Amino acid sequence: MKDKITRYFILWLAFSALMVVLMILAGQYMTRPEFIPDQGALWYYWQNTQINQMGRVTGWGFFILHLLTTIYLVWKADKSKEQFGKWQKWLFGSQVIFILLHLIQTFFWYDALVYDTPVWLSQFSVIIMLVMMLIILNRKRGLFFGWKLPIPDNVTNFFINIHSYFIILALIFTFWYHPMETTVGHLIGFFYMFLLLGQVVFMNTKIHFNRYWVFLLEFTVLIHGTAIAVQNVDNPSLTEPKIMWPMFAFGFGMVTIITQIFLLKLSKPLLILSYLVYFALVLLVYSGTLFGVRTFSQVYEIALIPFIEYLLVLAFVGLVALWYKVRR
Repeated sequence: MKDKITRYFILWLAFSALMVVLMILAGQYMTRPEFIPDQGALWYYWQNTQINQMGRVTGWGFFILHLLTTIYLVWKADKSKEQFGKWQKWLFGSQVIFILLHLIQTFFWYDALVYDTPVWLSQFSVIIMLVMMLIILNRKRGLFFGWKLPIPDNVTNFFINIHSYFIILALIFTFWYHPMETTVGHLIGFFYMFLLLGQVVFMNTKIHFNRYWVFLLEFTVLIHGTAIAVQNVDNPSLTEPKIMWPMFAFGFGMVTIITQIFLLKLSKPLLILSYLVYFALVLLVYSGTLFGVRTFSQVYEIALIPFIEYLLVLAFVGLVALWYKVRR
């Protein structure tokens, strides 16, 4: 069984890499709309200037079908209690089909959910997903340098019970919101999305709970967020391009060294080395020595992302604990 699951997992990784190649190839022949200049933080640049009704209809149709199919198959797979039975094989195949459908949908109609939903909705749903993982994994690795936040068991179990279906909704919504473009940010983002969908496919298996795999899934948001920010520095569509990549790189990096890295159970020397590398890079960038894009007066920004994530952890835990208390 273990060998079979491993073969399917390798097959999923190979398919994910192949899809990136297909995106690049399709992008060479794809007819893109004429984008209008960026309108600010709440504007999504990658869309037609006029509403594309076929893109709208196919986008919403495939999104709903993808969502309902995945929820049903996950429910059946969870109910069967098999390690990797027929329902997960169906889940595997269904994700392959919908990923290919999205590439076809982008190629012919480009737009999907962009006209009816704000751009921040997909961003915020991903943030909630990351916060949920901080809460759920608190039992294994703690929240602050290995220290475990004293979260009541019923509160942790609440998030364990709902996280699958919320994450499925967040992933599939985000997946269909964005066109399969060929910028570096899009390619990294979609590859990351394929890995996250793979985590859904391999539910109830050892791969789903493998600490190195889980760490990779959390850490990749740093790579994706930084890539998007770097891409926007020279993006001619932006009316006021801003250099924001240090905030994303070191902000998500701070969450990594404070919390996520403790899932790997590294030796003390490796932990110390990780801290030294992180703070050395912060010093080099924020002293202006490396890249010349920051000064020490801006170093406060690296705490913004960790502050938001940990504040949301406390808020979510507090609200659920209060809800249980009121019920009693």
